This record gives sequence, structure tokens and C-alpha cells, in this order.
Amino acid sequence: MLTLYEHPLSAYAMKVKMALLEKNLEFNAMIPDGLADGTTGGDFVDASPRAEVPALIDGDW
Repeated sequence: MLTLYEHPLSAYAMKVKMALLEKNLEFNAMIPDGLADGTTGGDFVDASPRAEVPALIDGDW
């Protein structure tokens, strides 16, 4: 299952979401905790070390 870390105001994340929907791929869209105040961590920062959205995770990728 794909996981898309996004923010509702990110045009870049919306483009990725539209591509996934167009290809009929199943995914979970998530807004990372602490994105606004700089306290993000966990799987999101592992996928995006600069803590920027969008970040797409496919299994171990």
C-alpha cells in the first residue's frame, strides 16, 4: 500500500495525488504531525529528511 504524506495547500502534493487517482492506485493520504511547527519525526522524516511534502512511501521505498 502506498502512503502519501501531503498538506492540503501543497500544489505539488495535489499533483501526485491526481496522478495516483488517475492510475487507480490505492493509497493512504496523511498529513504529518507537527508539520506546521517544525516538530515532525518518524516515518515521514525518514522518507523526507528535509521534512517537505509530498513524500511517497511504497513499502520499504
